[in-house]
Amino acid sequence: MVATVSAPENRRPSAIQDPASFNDPKRFARYMPREVYGVGIAPLGADVSRSLTGPLSLSLSVTAGAALFSQVVPYGKATQANFTVAPALGLAWTLTDRYAISSGYALHHLSNASFGGANPGLNSHLIFVKLAAARFRARP
Repeated sequence: MVATVSAPENRRPSAIQDPASFNDPKRFARYMPREVYGVGIAPLGADVSRSLTGPLSLSLSVTAGAALFSQVVPYGKATQANFTVAPALGLAWTLTDRYAISSGYALHHLSNASFGGANPGLNSHLIFVKLAAARFRARP
């Protein structure tokens, strides 16, 4: 993934508030807009769905995992390694016995869980559309 991150203007070091960071270009750069690269994995998840009517169903899911970035994310005293969690709510439409399409909303939260000197966290609001394929099951 590629992300553009920076600190809000009111969170950037000032000469009065944080002279050490303000006068050190390397530390100050952690607060300025920059492009970072990362990789993540979300191996933990749960999903529950409830049939509404015919082929339409409501689903609630959550995934959790970790992400590692080339620089601190989102800014300042945060860390390069972060945890992720993303609860989602969606509607699924069953197309065939094997396929369904769904659409919904997910709130993706990224946080270092206070392992760094600060834990600014980052929330993203996502609208998604996905195509799901059922696994093959052995018939009894």
